[in-house]
Amino acid sequence: MRNILWILMVATVLISGCNNDDDVNQAEQDLLGTWTSKEISAEMSIDGKSIIQWFADESGLPESEIEKIIQDLLDENASGLSGTLEFKPDNTYSADFFGSPKETGTWQLANNSETLILTSSDNSSTEMDVVSLSATMLILGFEEMDSNDLNGDGTDENLLLKIKWTLEK
Repeated sequence: MRNILWILMVATVLISGCNNDDDVNQAEQDLLGTWTSKEISAEMSIDGKSIIQWFADESGLPESEIEKIIQDLLDENASGLSGTLEFKPDNTYSADFFGSPKETGTWQLANNSETLILTSSDNSSTEMDVVSLSATMLILGFEEMDSNDLNGDGTDENLLLKIKWTLEK
């Protein structure tokens, strides 16, 4: 009886281990190909306040005017957000976005396919969360934190930028 239990436990471990490998392999297969940027959404906060609220507090301008200024800036830079990202079977990628030189490098899925790591040909790396991945849709997310004295008061403000990027094949 003890041998049967031991065999069942070993078989369970082996089967569950194979399922993870299958999931990773499927994720890598889904990632391969050329993806087109469809939407980028960004959320920025400064010291825990929305960027609109922070600038309105600092400038004394109404939030509606700050929203218009930000929207105008986004509209001016929207063309730089369109383009393609191609993942190849040899774990290389190429990114071609309007307004930017073509970028090449290597890609890797890590953390059980929950993280995409892009290492460009100049050896700079970008890590993004894989929010969702299917054969036709890829949603990536990342956060960046920085501190700068934005208002000249001698104290650094904490900036948090959250980006969600949707691509389609």
